[in-house]
Amino acid sequence: MVPAIKSSGFFSQHCTGENWILIGDAAGQVNPIKADGIYYAIKSGKLAAEACIKNDLPSYDFMWRKTYGKLLSKHTHYNEGCWGTWRANGKSNYQDN
Repeated sequence: MVPAIKSSGFFSQHCTGENWILIGDAAGQVNPIKADGIYYAIKSGKLAAEACIKNDLPSYDFMWRKTYGKLLSKHTHYNEGCWGTWRANGKSNYQDN
């Protein structure tokens, strides 16, 4: 199973701090609908490198959100609706038949 964020509110949290940066799936940057994360891992690595070169780690949060954050948040929101419908029908996880 591909790890993915189940609440779109997660994306309002910071992915940087003093002397640290989270990228790719460590930052929850996985598309829950398409179940892919390689693109986001590579792209976030490049954006993190840019922030490091500029010596401005907080700019990474702005850059990844501007580049693909809205898409991930939107897909997570759609996925929340799918999971909510699935749970309402008595299903609680993938193992349910």
